[in-house]
Amino acid sequence: MCGFYFQLNKQKSNFINSYKISKSLRHRGPDDKGVYAKKKIFAVHTLLKIQDVSNKSKQPFSISFKKQKFNIIYNGEIYNKDEIKEKILKLTKYKLKTDGDTELFLLSFILWGKKFIEKIEGMFSYVIWIENTSEVFFGRDQFAQKPLYYFNSEKYLILSSEIKPILIALNFHKEKIFFNIKSIKHYFLTLNFSYNENTFFQKIKQLNGGYTGSLVKKKLKIIKTLKLKLPNKNEKKIYDINKFENISEYIVNQHLVGKVKTGIALSSGLDSRYLLYLISKNKKILKNLTAFTFSFENFKNETKEASNICKKLNIKHYIVYYKNKEFLNQFKRSLKYNEFPVGGLPQLAMFKLCEKAREKGIKVLIGGYGADEHFGSYKTFSHQKIKENQLVDGTLIKNEKFLKKSEKKKYGSEISKNLIEKKISYFLNLKIPRTSLMCDRFSMSSSVEFRNPFLDRRLYDHINQLKNIETKKKYPIVNILKQNGLLNKKYNKIFNQSPQKQIMKKKSIIKILKNIINDYEFIETINFIKFKNVLKKIDENQMLAWQIINIYYFFHTFKNIIIQKDLKKKIKN
Repeated sequence: MCGFYFQLNKQKSNFINSYKISKSLRHRGPDDKGVYAKKKIFAVHTLLKIQDVSNKSKQPFSISFKKQKFNIIYNGEIYNKDEIKEKILKLTKYKLKTDGDTELFLLSFILWGKKFIEKIEGMFSYVIWIENTSEVFFGRDQFAQKPLYYFNSEKYLILSSEIKPILIALNFHKEKIFFNIKSIKHYFLTLNFSYNENTFFQKIKQLNGGYTGSLVKKKLKIIKTLKLKLPNKNEKKIYDINKFENISEYIVNQHLVGKVKTGIALSSGLDSRYLLYLISKNKKILKNLTAFTFSFENFKNETKEASNICKKLNIKHYIVYYKNKEFLNQFKRSLKYNEFPVGGLPQLAMFKLCEKAREKGIKVLIGGYGADEHFGSYKTFSHQKIKENQLVDGTLIKNEKFLKKSEKKKYGSEISKNLIEKKISYFLNLKIPRTSLMCDRFSMSSSVEFRNPFLDRRLYDHINQLKNIETKKKYPIVNILKQNGLLNKKYNKIFNQSPQKQIMKKKSIIKILKNIINDYEFIETINFIKFKNVLKKIDENQMLAWQIINIYYFFHTFKNIIIQKDLKKKIKN
């Protein structure tokens, strides 16, 4: 996995020092660095070696083909790599120079054009440019697993794996940068973020999952290229557990590619347990596999059940303990990596789990995120109507009463559709992008690649074909685990409860929250909230407290870059 930065100057302009950019991306790729600086284009790439551990796949990577030179910076994995390789070798006499998938990715673009990503199964973001033409092409995978942000103006187009390098570059170019108050307000009212093109910074956009973009003749064009299929209503539903197991095993094995140590983020739940079962069938991988489980102190946890599974399969197992006293320091640090709010205390625990994994030499972690969305097993799926300000457990965020009168607006539009359309509209378009962001940030902060086999288009399509999936939810996984002695007949999920409510009620946290009213910079910038009203409810509403502390520390993490000049003058006076 990697990090990259790309800048095309549309007007005469200097390039920023490559060291500053590569330093801000080093956690995404500590193994190597590549720089490209020619004419109008400047690119930096930091590399995490996983498939090709030699120096042959160093990026930016170039291929000369039919009198044109194509260049790429790429962040991702192709899981159907062998299939793509076979197709390419049938079409061209080009001799492959590397063992990695970067070369295959670029060749796919050269041979099949802008819609080449329809043939690729994987997670990725990329920038491709054709030398001497200033034509640029970029894109992102269906489930938004690998990030891509951009800034476009009359002067330049900037694309990056993270927002911080863009902020650094815009500061270098003395561009004015402001917080995106509209996006912050939307988060306050719905708890949603990272699901559309808007970030928490004005003019810095996110390319949505499944979208591609191009800059040709200075004209920027962005389109949706990858779309999830809606099942054919006339298609006969199937009830074939063996077929489900075969398809999921094939996909999981593709997610195990690489020449580095692999681990699994394991809970006592069905999803990661099923993945572990499938991995255990691959004896070569199982031999060196390590499992990691997080646990909160003084809370009912999943460690005993997870340990029992590992003992049964003879897998090395580490338990990562999260202590409440670690919260504030880790929360502030995680916000820098996240560049959006922290989703919840379990995300902080996953930051720590990935640190432990890297400490043990793990470069790839497998996880079970995405299964609940595909199987429709969240509580909200049973609701006839879902609202955008509704959590997966059915809870509604009701923060409109804390808005100033001039800011009040009706939020919480309804998503009233059948199960499959709910999946696409609410979970896959609204919730999965946030989950993908969190997985990317808690893993890449420790230079670990996190792979989610359930976030695969082929598995999504197959699950939608299953008979009775609307009512029996995860019956294929349950039956397979029971048949193989990995699930008791009286199985009840031991939810890894989080002490988030208790932490938000701690005196030290309440003191911080109640002192916000005295922070002039913050109050003047986040000016849509009636903070006096909020502080009256902060003791009893932990979710409100969580949102406020997110917004507060997000502001202070980035304010030195963002804060408006006229506001600085007011503070001085």
